[in-house]
Amino acid sequence: MIPNILTAIRIAVSLTLLPFNPVSYYFQFLYIIAGISDLLDGYIARMTQTETELGARLDSLADLIFCIIVLYKVLPVIHIYKYVPVFFILIVIIRMIAVLVCRVKFGKVAMLHTISNKMTGILLFFYLFFATSNVSAIYQYGLCCLGMISAVEELWIHIRSEEWELNRASIWKSRRSL
Repeated sequence: MIPNILTAIRIAVSLTLLPFNPVSYYFQFLYIIAGISDLLDGYIARMTQTETELGARLDSLADLIFCIIVLYKVLPVIHIYKYVPVFFILIVIIRMIAVLVCRVKFGKVAMLHTISNKMTGILLFFYLFFATSNVSAIYQYGLCCLGMISAVEELWIHIRSEEWELNRASIWKSRRSL
């Protein structure tokens, strides 16, 4: 299945980022390839109606691997503003609670594919290109606010939902129609 192949490519490309400096053209080229594969896998799966729970879980795993590697590589070379770590810790705590609620309520360990989670991911993806600019502080705090909103939304969905729905679009919209 093409979407799962694209997701596997994202995992391989993510691992390929490890030896490169995050400000190098090689890193940024591979970074963009990973981002494009992330956009395409879900889009193709929805357009060809080949969405599967395995594909969604593989996508979440690929996102996690990509995020961990990028954070590992980028955090040492950027300036983190004063309250960003506090936001980050709160977001992680809320997301952990959401995962726990999901596990207890639905017997699953997963994060939802909400629109706000996708928007947070997109902003996080583009941060690399703004990290050394004059808008870095605004970008970091905006990203923290959106991350907090998406984390609270996901927790709220898990608390209020009566059934498991991985591709829930938002608290207002049950199924994604993108």
